[in-house]
Amino acid sequence: MSSITIHVANETDISELISLMRIYCDQSDEPHVPKPINDDLLHLCHQIFQDPEHEGIYLIARGDHHMIGFASLFWSWPFTHYPGRRAILSDLFVISDARGEGVAYYFKLVKNKLVNDKLFIRLSGKQLSKIIPLKKLINN
Repeated sequence: MSSITIHVANETDISELISLMRIYCDQSDEPHVPKPINDDLLHLCHQIFQDPEHEGIYLIARGDHHMIGFASLFWSWPFTHYPGRRAILSDLFVISDARGEGVAYYFKLVKNKLVNDKLFIRLSGKQLSKIIPLKKLINN
């Protein structure tokens, strides 16, 4: 794989993202957990894309122009140690052909940069199409 890029998912990524989510759900080894249908995944993505400041974001990994993984980053409100909003890396999935290439490591690096407010990201959706400082986005 020549290069790996990570970016925040938006509406243009949705069909590929749903495909990877479907693989992730189908490969789950938790038989007692019901698997969502694609319409539920689509609804979830639209909710996240419409309000990333309050809901969270999906990070997308691309290698050779193809989506090879995703990570979901959601907000939590812990009250111990450092009260306030924090980013939680919830789900992380990398396709089998791209495993061992460091994709999960890159997702974690990006998540840490987001949390440490050393990066600006471009959010684009129906209502957002501007650069938002991550401190505002993550650490209200």
